[in-house]
Parts: sequence; structure tokens; C-alpha cells
Amino acid sequence: VASIGLTCKALLSLGFCQSVTVNGLPILLEALKSTKRNSGQGIITVSNHISTLDDPVTWGVLPTRCYLSSRTTRWALGASDIMFTNPVFSTFFRLGQTLETFRGKGIYQSAVDTAIQKLDQGGWVHLYGEGKINQPSAYPTDEQGIVRLPRFKWGVGRVLMETITPPVIIPMWLTGFEGLMPEGRAFPYKYLPRPGARLSISFGTPI
Repeated sequence: VASIGLTCKALLSLGFCQSVTVNGLPILLEALKSTKRNSGQGIITVSNHISTLDDPVTWGVLPTRCYLSSRTTRWALGASDIMFTNPVFSTFFRLGQTLETFRGKGIYQSAVDTAIQKLDQGGWVHLYGEGKINQPSAYPTDEQGIVRLPRFKWGVGRVLMETITPPVIIPMWLTGFEGLMPEGRAFPYKYLPRPGARLSISFGTPI
């Protein structure tokens, strides 16, 4: 976890991206320090999902000390058919606190059970409520032309409803990551980050 966190911090700090704007980070840091976590109040961060590099690059904005403890690094749910396709990838993502999630197996599966357990222990779980990447050009709009995120997956509701103590929920909004890692590129470019992106990472008022 620490090595990946430091790599992401270097990517954000050394000019690979044209700009990186961070808003509201103290909101998350205060939640991570809260003594209520010792009594079983977990933390959920939830954001839009616009590229394969949203996680882990987003967490490059955290202070280095956060990478040194599992209490101050997030747990996440990751698709089995993308992240756990061979023993090397499986080991890598499990060590990176990613819970293997199976598409089509519903909300009552081990990854969701474990996410609830982590929250009941005061842990931090990050959710991409859409359940897949939706780059901004594909966002649906309503009859007034207002952009809407696709509806969240039912598993998000189960996580919120079944925790013993309601978790702190911190909404997040990401922009620019679709420029860092655009979808639809041919091999081998689809695996290579594109320099010069303008990234923005915003943390909202806790719910």
C-alpha cells in the first residue's frame, strides 16, 4: 500500500499532470482522526468513476503518513473479471485492500459482507456507486439537459443499511481523470497514462 501510495503521490507532484486541484481534503483527514471510529463508526467515501486510474491515483493527495496504516487507507470493492484475473493480479489487489466482487452475484456476497464488517470496526471503505466506469461524455442527461450520474448499485444501499452504527459518508467528485486514462484506446496505449491532464479531486460535507 505504501509503495503504491508514494508512486501516486510522485505522479501528482512531479509534473506528469498539468494541474492537480484538491478541495476539502481536511474533511477526510478529520474523519480519519475521529475517536468515534474506536466505537465502531466507519467512514464511507463515495465518488464518480471516470477512469481505471481513479483508484489509486486519487489517494496520492493523502499525507504520506496515511499509507503506513490500514486504518488510514481505504478498502475498496473491485470486479473479479477485471482485477483478479490471474494469481499475480489477485495477490496485488488483495494486498492493496481490494475486496473481490463478482458481477451478477447480487448484494449478498462475501465482498459486501466484508465491507460492512470493516465499517463496523471503524474502517474506511470507498465506493464507486455506479459499479463501473462512466466517462463524462457518456453521462445521461434529463429532459432539462442536466447531467445525472447513473443510478447506484443496490449493494450501496445494503452497506448503508446493515452497518450497526451509521457511518460518516463523505461525497467526492473527480474530474479530469478521463484525460489521464481515456477509455477506448487501442493496445498498448490503453494501458498507458496520458500526460498533461488537469485533475480535480473534491471532498464534500459529510452526510
